[in-house]
Amino acid sequence: MITGLDLKKHSKYFELIEYFKTQVYKYFPTAPKYDEFQLFFKTGNRIVYEDKYFERRKQLTYLGLLLLDDPANQKYKVKLENLIYSICNEFTWCLPAHVDIEKEFNCKEKKFTIDLFSSETAFTLSEQYRLLGDVLSKDILNLMHASILQRVIVPFLSEKWIFEDEVNNWSSVCAGSIGISALYIMSDSVDRKIVLNRVNHAMKAFLSGYGEDGACLEGLNYWQYGFRYFTYYSDMYESQTRKSFLSDTDLNKIKSIAAFQQKMYAYERTVYNISDSPSTMIPASDLAHYYHLLFPGEISIPVCDWSVNELLDHCGRWAPVIRTLMWEKQSIYSKHNKEEYYWLEDSGIYIFNNKELQFLSKGGSNDEPHNHNDLGHFILHFKKQPICIDLGAPQYTKDYFNDKRYDYIQASSKGHSVPIINGKYQVDGEGNFSRAIVYDQVNQLVTYDLTRAYENNEMDSFNRTFKLSPEVNRLNIVDNYSFMVHHNQIEQRIFFSKMDIESRSDYQLIFRNSDIRTIVTFSTYIDSYTTNSFKYIDHFGSEKEAIIVSVYANELPYKYKMEFSVQCFEV
Repeated sequence: MITGLDLKKHSKYFELIEYFKTQVYKYFPTAPKYDEFQLFFKTGNRIVYEDKYFERRKQLTYLGLLLLDDPANQKYKVKLENLIYSICNEFTWCLPAHVDIEKEFNCKEKKFTIDLFSSETAFTLSEQYRLLGDVLSKDILNLMHASILQRVIVPFLSEKWIFEDEVNNWSSVCAGSIGISALYIMSDSVDRKIVLNRVNHAMKAFLSGYGEDGACLEGLNYWQYGFRYFTYYSDMYESQTRKSFLSDTDLNKIKSIAAFQQKMYAYERTVYNISDSPSTMIPASDLAHYYHLLFPGEISIPVCDWSVNELLDHCGRWAPVIRTLMWEKQSIYSKHNKEEYYWLEDSGIYIFNNKELQFLSKGGSNDEPHNHNDLGHFILHFKKQPICIDLGAPQYTKDYFNDKRYDYIQASSKGHSVPIINGKYQVDGEGNFSRAIVYDQVNQLVTYDLTRAYENNEMDSFNRTFKLSPEVNRLNIVDNYSFMVHHNQIEQRIFFSKMDIESRSDYQLIFRNSDIRTIVTFSTYIDSYTTNSFKYIDHFGSEKEAIIVSVYANELPYKYKMEFSVQCFEV
């Protein structure tokens, strides 16, 4: 059971409280309006509605923790009760992007959609219901209890939900939040047992989405999201029921999943941002500390720390704030600049880190959750500077989650460091995958068969080999093509961070960025190459800039090898 006293043991607790005091609303955060709700269906825009929605959840977290810290504070009590009253009277707790219109707008019978955020709202309210049960007015407590039941628990009991069998973050976040809500507000009854049994099933489904290598195919951002709610629920279920729904086999897989975070941080806050992950993230220190104690010697604590203005995320999530304060009790920093290499066999991901060089290559399939068509793509950093990059995720819109997804450069293979072969990009789907045919840990070499990444009747095979030479900070890439026709064309794209061009010749391009020089050398026949700077919008709406190097080879015979290298120097 969480108590305010537990939270106060954290070294940053009082600093966080002082910061939260500065964030409490002066003007009441009103609910989004109907026309803002409709905007998603008319234009695909999610931001206008969600900004208001998430501001209210942020205030729920600010005020909930402040009142827990100072239960006699009438100002915080009034503000929180007004906010809870308003949230419990929202038309829906579901986002427009997820809402079931037939349920929500049925004029004969109003029903409710369960999505990620309606579930999280129930989680937050149920935990505040328990923690502030002696502080909040009885009417407000009754309203919270009734709203959680009406909007989440009863709808869950009334039908089977798709997310219960999902193998991604939806199963853990939705079901985990529902399970925690049930543990908080439902008495030990037949209905509660039904809820918990179904939640346990969903947690097993979530685990089944991971291979034995523990890699999250959705990227580190969604690893944090999904694995957090899985952990929150499994921890609370065990503490409340004195039972576990996890087997020894599950625990072995969970240990691998818990270790994924330490593999995906290149350094400090910089992550290998495959899939829909941002390039910089605050580590999930709550999970690192929790699993460091559960699996001693297996899980390391990231070096990077957080500041008080960063702990609450842009969605206003209550649960990670409380559990970071509760679980992060030690100053254990066990990840240093030692040489590390990882081969994640199930997902086809190869990672190499040392003090100078950080590298990832991407295999897998083009049928992954939050999929990008990125087979054979790579990320390279040198001296804690990005060199070859991934563009990350765009701003989420309606179109990004329908058949127009690959019109966005971030999801398309045209936005990754892979070739366009005879004018054709990689395609998505279950049948489009890579296969690792060589992995040589001693020589830092991996070869992928990428033939099935493309639907190209003119190509017989395409293999890509990455060879790292850490002693000279060089990456060599060799592409071997076999065609069934003559006169083939290849455009190899390589995405670089924004750097100045120092010099260029027919077969060499030199970039300069502050005290780093990057030399790109083309070792085999090419016709030409171009460099273009371009701007794009990232997931959070910020404008970014990158450089595309496009390498052209035309009129190619049946067999062709393209070889190029990227080598970095400190100057």
